[in-house]
Amino acid sequence: SGGALAGDSLVTLVDSGLQVPIKELVGKSGFAVWALNEATMQLEKAIVSNAFSTGIKPLFTLTTRLGRKIRATGNHKFLTINGWKRLDELTPKEHLALPRNSGSDIYWDEIVSITYSGEEEVFDLTVPGLHNFVANNIIVHN
Repeated sequence: SGGALAGDSLVTLVDSGLQVPIKELVGKSGFAVWALNEATMQLEKAIVSNAFSTGIKPLFTLTTRLGRKIRATGNHKFLTINGWKRLDELTPKEHLALPRNSGSDIYWDEIVSITYSGEEEVFDLTVPGLHNFVANNIIVHN
């Protein structure tokens, strides 16, 4: 599997503009999220086919220079300038793709820290086609 996120990770729903904790989306499908089209480097509307728990796993908190934070498993992938990399392969000073204004293009923000933050239930979404989505205003792989 492609890793997973803490239950309080906020997923932006395109149609309402609301940010909803990923754990509240479990069992739902057919809703639209923002996803990056890597061919155009633009954000597009993408339909989620599944939202699910992947059990209890260790989590790490990744923090960026702009103060964006996300708690994810070590095998969850983030988009760097050098392509998708697992969180446990990332180091401070590397740059991650973030959505610019949650619906146009992206910009690159620097990682300032990655710290262990305990074990808890974790969640993921399946986004067919583009295979990524925006959570906590960071682009994450699905």
